[in-house]
Parts: sequence; structure tokens; C-alpha cells
Amino acid sequence: MGVGLSDEELWEDVHDIMGAGHETTATTTAALLYCISAHADVRQRVEQELEEVLGGRDPSYDNLERMPYLQACAKEVMRLYPAIPVFPREALQGDVLPSGHAINAGDVVFMSSYALGRSPALWPDPLTFNPDRCVCVCILAHPSPFPLSHSVSSILPHYH
Repeated sequence: MGVGLSDEELWEDVHDIMGAGHETTATTTAALLYCISAHADVRQRVEQELEEVLGGRDPSYDNLERMPYLQACAKEVMRLYPAIPVFPREALQGDVLPSGHAINAGDVVFMSSYALGRSPALWPDPLTFNPDRCVCVCILAHPSPFPLSHSVSSILPHYH
């Protein structure tokens, strides 16, 4: 059994988690509002969808499933501007990355959602904000803006 956290350590961990949750939500929301406002055609489609679904009523969580274009906008924002652009994983056993680099058990590998979201190998015209690419790919087939990211183990099976 491990050693328990002191009150101060526990407070710091809770503070970090709560702060990170608010910060990532705020960052993503700001990027979403910017991207919608910067693209008149996108803004017009979002406004039309909101009017059709809400009809002037206040939104509720249940309305989201009837707003696929707004969801696609959010997925596209998360692809281009991920709130957490890099995250580490520790190798459970030795392996070789697709680049040919050897990895030993216990090594830390950094995965970059920022680089994946801007990779021309994965996305045509990757720097362009295009919610239409997410309407079918992300919303209907994947819960995430990255193909297969809901199953990281299928991409990097020896990492956690």
C-alpha cells in the first residue's frame, strides 16, 4: 500500500484537476466561438441549426444530439486547437515506434494531439477550419476528432 496524501497535497491535486477542467473548457469554448465568428458561412449554418432545433427556446443538453453541425464545429476546433496538445504515456514493454525508434519498458512517449490534428497524412488541407469533414467522420463514426482515438490501444498497444 502506498502512503496517503497530506491535506496540502490533496488540496493541490483537487485544485489542479478543477482548474484544468475549467481551463480546458474555457479554452475550447473561446476557440469555438472564434472559429464560428471568423467564418460567415459556418456562422450562418450554426444559426440556422440553432433556430431549427431551439426555435427561440433556451438550449438543453438533450438538444445536442439534434445539432450535428454544431457538434462538428466543436470536433473541428478540438482537432485544430486541442486544449491538451501533448500527453505522455509510459511503455509497458519494449517496442519500436513507426519511426524506427526503439522504446524500452518504462520509457515515456509523448503523443501530440496538436501534431496529429494538423497532419496532412491524416487530414486533407489540415490547417483549414472545415466542420464538414467532421459531420460524418467524427460524429457518426467516432466520438473524437481523431480517427481511432477512442481506442488508443489499437494504435499504441504497449503503452498506457
